[in-house]
Amino acid sequence: MKVMIISPIRQNPEVLGLFLKSLSALAIQYRNQIEIAYYFADDNVERQSTALLYSFQKTMVQAPYQCDVFIARSESEHTDCVHDWTPQKILKMVHLRNGMIQAVRPMQWDFLLTIDSDIILHPDSLPEMLLEQKSIISPLHWTNIRKGYHPNVWLYDIWDFAYREYFGEHVSRVKKLYRMNLFFEKLAVPGVYQVGGACGCCCISRDCIEKGLDYSVIPSTTIISEDYNFCLRASVLGLDIYVDTRHPAFHLYEPEQMAGAVDFYKKWYGDTTVSYTHLRAHETGRNL
Repeated sequence: MKVMIISPIRQNPEVLGLFLKSLSALAIQYRNQIEIAYYFADDNVERQSTALLYSFQKTMVQAPYQCDVFIARSESEHTDCVHDWTPQKILKMVHLRNGMIQAVRPMQWDFLLTIDSDIILHPDSLPEMLLEQKSIISPLHWTNIRKGYHPNVWLYDIWDFAYREYFGEHVSRVKKLYRMNLFFEKLAVPGVYQVGGACGCCCISRDCIEKGLDYSVIPSTTIISEDYNFCLRASVLGLDIYVDTRHPAFHLYEPEQMAGAVDFYKKWYGDTTVSYTHLRAHETGRNL
């Protein structure tokens, strides 16, 4: 099984260092079962982060990893890593994601794993998603945003968690919250469930890309979101989207979550040598 992992990278060195450690650990753990390659769009504004990417490349092409790592430099127009998703930033993300898809399309792979650089996968997540043989499947992760935890998947439109029993049904706020809670409770039960949309990380079969699936803006909508357009296009192409809740990932959305992310990595990857202090000390990428 050949997997191409692609990611647009604009990240601070500490978060990026942990992200890359998880990817390298994943590659060594499944080196006899999964052939992994990487393609990164380097959109970093911090030189230390760019250095980390090239250190990762140098390490991964050697034994025992022997993985191909491709890095394409993007010209940065913004000077921050803040989660303020302006239309300009979203359109640039569409360009980066589509550019990576086109760049890896001629290469040999069976599945494409798109992943944001602030997501730490559970090590069992990738092989289990591959075994499902779904067109599109995403590992569940929760994000503490807008004063509450929300999943990276939804049922309708964009970020609509409410069940609609029929088209045109009026859903009151009370009923919407009730059905949202039912959906969240379902996600808490380990399993694989069909959803309407997903973001952050998706495992995509090659057949989806051959059918024309990408992140391009759909002209007939006014919603500027690469995730929404990706999922809407998938639906129109007849491609179902699933979420795997058996081994949730960790979303390192805010800097204060770093300690929790390090604990998650140490617990599931068995690397007790990693600490926040360690990541700070090696942020230049000399000793990844």
